[in-house]
Amino acid sequence: MKHDFTAIILAGGKSSRIGSDKALLKINGITIIEHIVDTLSQLLKDIKIITNNPSNYSFLNFDLHKDILPGFGPLSGIHAGLFYSKTEKNIFLTCDMPFLSIKLLEGLIDSKYNSPVTLLKYNGRVQPFPGIYTGKIFKETDRLLLKAASFNQSPRSKKLKGASMNNLIEAVETHVIEADEFTDPGEYDFFNINSPEDYISAKEIYKKLTAI
Repeated sequence: MKHDFTAIILAGGKSSRIGSDKALLKINGITIIEHIVDTLSQLLKDIKIITNNPSNYSFLNFDLHKDILPGFGPLSGIHAGLFYSKTEKNIFLTCDMPFLSIKLLEGLIDSKYNSPVTLLKYNGRVQPFPGIYTGKIFKETDRLLLKAASFNQSPRSKKLKGASMNNLIEAVETHVIEADEFTDPGEYDFFNINSPEDYISAKEIYKKLTAI
């Protein structure tokens, strides 16, 4: 089990399209975030959850932390995760990807690249999660968020002022590797839940995978 890595799950809370906290939706009687934690726990000991609703996740018995500079989506979560992490290397995941395989996560964690950020490319698209974000980029996340917060606008407008994940990836040295470089990604490794239809599909996918 790796001890030089921290796993950090971004649990963003209420999804406007679903109308509830999607991390707490259940698949086969288990919440999505539990599926994720169960997979991570086979690889890493130190798991933290970044959420602005910590009472929702107290049943998991992991470290819970709020955003320090909230209102900027995943970038706020990465900023807080790096602040609270005690390791230089960190693998960040979102709370809505229940089918990430151990092989994919293990391959990413064991990759030998020393870039400040290491991301996977799958089906021609760079995937921000799961990804390795090192402590080297904390100052840059802080700078982007403080700059964006200086604009007296809505959170959505703030993101457009330079506090998006794309802004971060463009601002720091990022190494992108093809996901199939170290494993054959499963069909559903990068599946995430953003809508009621996705949730229905997730339950069907679970049935399909457990029937194999």
